[in-house]
Amino acid sequence: MQVEQNTRAYQLLDVTLPIIKRRRFDRLAADEGEQMYLLLRSYRKTHGLEDAYLDRIITLSKEMGLLYPDYLRKRCEKFTPLTQTELHVLTLIADGRSNVQIADYLDISVNTVKFHCKNIFQKLDATNRQQAIKTAQELKLLRK
Repeated sequence: MQVEQNTRAYQLLDVTLPIIKRRRFDRLAADEGEQMYLLLRSYRKTHGLEDAYLDRIITLSKEMGLLYPDYLRKRCEKFTPLTQTELHVLTLIADGRSNVQIADYLDISVNTVKFHCKNIFQKLDATNRQQAIKTAQELKLLRK
């Protein structure tokens, strides 16, 4: 499936890159950031191209991707959203609290905390607390 998508994207680039170059739409293309950077870099490598203008757009796209890293990045689509209680539990996990401390703070049983932890791990595709925290930070579910 990915190969088909890349092939189609490359075909579109074959048509659009000359237009972008002719009309000097550098910023328009580069403003797409990380996704455009990755696509153009792959396109250049696959086609073995040496083109200063293409290099310029790739560089600009990379800069935009660094300035706006979340632009066009898929947000949580892959993950089932956490409930409010799960977010509370996750926040307390990230704070380094034990299940007993979380249960005491939220005034729930330790078994209920374990239940929420199991759901959090499942939803974030994590096997432990550290993975859950890392994934949650990447998805911007936690305040730093």
